[in-house]
Amino acid sequence: MARPRHAESERRAFANAGADGEVSLVRGGPFYRLQQAAGLIEPNRWNLGRRVVFALAIGWLPLVILTALFHPNLNTAAIWHERVAEHWTWAVIGSGASAHITPAGWYFGLIGQVTYRFLVGLGSWKWLLATFLLFKLSRLDLRLVATHPDRHGGIGFLGLAPMGFAPIAFAISAAIGSNWRDQILHAGAHLMAFKIQAVVLLAVILIMALGPLVFFVPRLAKLRRSGIIQYGTLAQIHSTDFHEKWILHRSGHEEEFLAAPEASTLTDYGSSYENIEAMQPFPFDKGAFVSLALAVAVPLMPAVLAQIPLAVVLKDLLQAAR
Repeated sequence: MARPRHAESERRAFANAGADGEVSLVRGGPFYRLQQAAGLIEPNRWNLGRRVVFALAIGWLPLVILTALFHPNLNTAAIWHERVAEHWTWAVIGSGASAHITPAGWYFGLIGQVTYRFLVGLGSWKWLLATFLLFKLSRLDLRLVATHPDRHGGIGFLGLAPMGFAPIAFAISAAIGSNWRDQILHAGAHLMAFKIQAVVLLAVILIMALGPLVFFVPRLAKLRRSGIIQYGTLAQIHSTDFHEKWILHRSGHEEEFLAAPEASTLTDYGSSYENIEAMQPFPFDKGAFVSLALAVAVPLMPAVLAQIPLAVVLKDLLQAAR
């Protein structure tokens, strides 16, 4: 049966996209090319360290410098040392009608906040594009193979796609975690008051990152069912012939068995059938899941350490790992 014309054209377009390099769900776009032009991203590399340093130099370091120059008594080290129980003392000076925004506060509002929201918005837009791409890809006439060793029909590599969502998850979790830490240190909040929010945060991020892969579940589930039936029928025929020849009628042919190809064929076929039985309809990758979990958990650690000593946290982690 001939493939639909639109499906064939989409398949060719997708294949041509990777003709001169890898197909990426997160690379590309004006902002990405601007980073390349600025030397922040080298070809075929992520350069996350370089980009993180640049983001800190733009969004955070000027706040410290401006505060140190104009209001040195409110610098970061002094706040930590004196444990000033006020919110953003470096951003606003005075109270009531005499209150005014410091230079650091202006920079935070005009540069830091705008940059943060722009990056979160850009990451969300890329997530929408990636979700749409995966949806369209799941509708293509894919040549899925039930016996593929990745146990996902040959598209197991898509399980790595959620890792592209990890930087967004890290940024969002860092912003939320800093707010929780501030409430614990300065407003008397208890860490356990945020447990429901923490669970919801993790659930939302996992759904956004892993959810688009659900588009492939019906195809892979159907492939597994049909594979079990088709390969099971063939296995029945081959196993019956093997049983007839080498079990029921082996008398006088025992020496020929060691050189017979049927035994190795039966073993290889059994391995292929095991791949079908172990096939997972959801293209899940454990490494991607761990990366997402860490992207959420690591930025929340300062909030945890605001109330629980580090030694206690490490002790509980070691006990849980046993």
